[in-house]
Amino acid sequence: MCGIAGLWRPAALPGFPAADGQAALQADLQAMADALRHRGPDAGGIWLDATSPAAILGLAHRRLAILDRSSAGTQPMATPDGRLHLVYNGEVYNHLALRDELRQPFASRCDTETLLAAIACWGMEQTLTRAQGMFALSCWDARTRTLHLARDAFGKKPLYYGWIGEYFAFASELKALAATRAWAARPPALDRQALALYLRYAAVPAPWCIWEGLHSLPPGTWLSITEDDLLARRLPSPVRWWNLGEVIRRGVAAPFPSVDASLETLAPLLQDAVACRLQADVPVGVFLSGGIDSSLVAALAARAAAAGGASELIAFTMASPHGDYDEANAARQTAASLGLRHYVEPVTEADALACIAALPEHYDEPFADASQLPTLLLSRLARRHAVVLLSGDGGDELFAGYSRHLRGPDLWRRLAAIPMPLRRLMARALEHGGESLLASAYEACATRLPARWRQTVFRDKLHKLGQALQATSPQAFYHAFLCQWAEPPLQGRLPGEGVPDPLAGMAQELAALPALPFVYWMQAMDQAGYLAWDILPKVDRASMAASIEVRCPYLDRRVAEAAWRLPLAARVEGGRGKVLLRRMLAAIHPLPHLDRPKQGFGVPLEHWLRGPLKAWAEDLLHPSLLKAQGILDPVAVRRAWYEHQSGRRNRQYALWTVLMLQRWLEVWRT
Repeated sequence: MCGIAGLWRPAALPGFPAADGQAALQADLQAMADALRHRGPDAGGIWLDATSPAAILGLAHRRLAILDRSSAGTQPMATPDGRLHLVYNGEVYNHLALRDELRQPFASRCDTETLLAAIACWGMEQTLTRAQGMFALSCWDARTRTLHLARDAFGKKPLYYGWIGEYFAFASELKALAATRAWAARPPALDRQALALYLRYAAVPAPWCIWEGLHSLPPGTWLSITEDDLLARRLPSPVRWWNLGEVIRRGVAAPFPSVDASLETLAPLLQDAVACRLQADVPVGVFLSGGIDSSLVAALAARAAAAGGASELIAFTMASPHGDYDEANAARQTAASLGLRHYVEPVTEADALACIAALPEHYDEPFADASQLPTLLLSRLARRHAVVLLSGDGGDELFAGYSRHLRGPDLWRRLAAIPMPLRRLMARALEHGGESLLASAYEACATRLPARWRQTVFRDKLHKLGQALQATSPQAFYHAFLCQWAEPPLQGRLPGEGVPDPLAGMAQELAALPALPFVYWMQAMDQAGYLAWDILPKVDRASMAASIEVRCPYLDRRVAEAAWRLPLAARVEGGRGKVLLRRMLAAIHPLPHLDRPKQGFGVPLEHWLRGPLKAWAEDLLHPSLLKAQGILDPVAVRRAWYEHQSGRRNRQYALWTVLMLQRWLEVWRT
């Protein structure tokens, strides 16, 4: 796991005499590499190509050494003939199999050399389709004067790019781009469409970026830029090398005939996905919650480690003093049953609150998934004992584990049968006191309900229901549960036709298929959207801030592609999701204590915003400050704040998006 960056510009620029071009570029590259040191604390490197009279290019790298920790794995890395130069962030788990196909000598044991040799032999696109792993990379072809950028199928590893003054620049994180003199001389403006998308979804989805003129390379794409493109200041469009829509089309056209047949295919695939992610020359552990996803990964990892004679696995769990968010007891039972060394660390209120001020330094764009707090704290705990961690990310999206997957289809059928005028009345009743009354009634009787009927964060689900009541289609119903602000509270009008739909492309691809069950449709949207722009960036930034590498077995492409062949009964049945994963865990290592409602990995924001965070939030949301900034609408924001403080409505997540934006502005616009 590493950090990558690069700059490319015409050889002579105003203020940068040709004779000083190399030194100026090298100084900027060093500043970019320094900004990424947390992603690669073990080593760094810079390489320049000044052979063209028209343009000069430089690559920078910071290394977190995982495989072959010797200097043989140093980047930027070149092919023996000097044609290709690679900087790469990630891991290719099948690199030994690729070496067998390449049939050539290698000077190291690291996957970087394998990837570079594969590109030289097979070309970029074929290498991307053969490589199983997570990555963001840049490969410079000195012969054709072409720069290639690429990103893995699901977008595990980030990559930003675009124009900064006369420079074409790219980097793993925006802070590296901000370290250049060109940025300091003329910082880019905020992108108002990206702001609106952030306020709606609590994250900025690719290909948008919070800064005008910059882009996030979409997952599963690659981009090739020639020297002519550079000199003409044009950017070609990214090209897909992996298409989720096509994977869905193939999967639903050839479903497994039964749950048993699904298990027969997926069990060995997932076992191999876990086993190959244990490859490392550093200590390896697992993030362990009290849920199915991470528990199955831990069980498969323990089995693979025992079969391969690997060293003892370590498990890490955060404990919360708030019962709705605490899974530590279930995780303890799982770890003990699997024989794992287990570290549990309580997340105190003081610990979490102390993290808030630093969040914009780790999340270079505004980001407002509140579970970023425990994720960052858990990563810091893990780094004291391990460098590589396996996680259960992707299990909910691929195997139908969210509440909306379980209850959404039936709830929508029931709501759709109610006339819209009556639904609007019901929504208004919830908005004007009904939400609070129902939540209080539920809390009074919750302990007497069967465990499987209990709901965590019930108030928040009531609030989402109020939004969903006014949906006019299943698609709008889904988006109501996804959005924090249906109408982003921005001052002034947005350019163009308003807030763009980041999932329009996926919706169009799905519309071309035979009618999908609503569960399938939601899973597709979750994989293209929520997983890509929320879950994965959350974990990447938090883990990299602690200099650890997180690997996700469920996001192995073989597993993901096979998961789209699952029949409905292997996804959702009898009010329970992730049927296949439950069956798999029961077959290899039964854990009866996991038979309980799903809990989220979060923090009690609702209460914090009425308690220990209230004064801090009041300052950030003061009407005079909002008016002076000229970004957020003070009236809409203060209305949400008063609704929350009164207890009449739960506006925790909508307010958190605003607060994280305000804190981000404090750091990035000073």
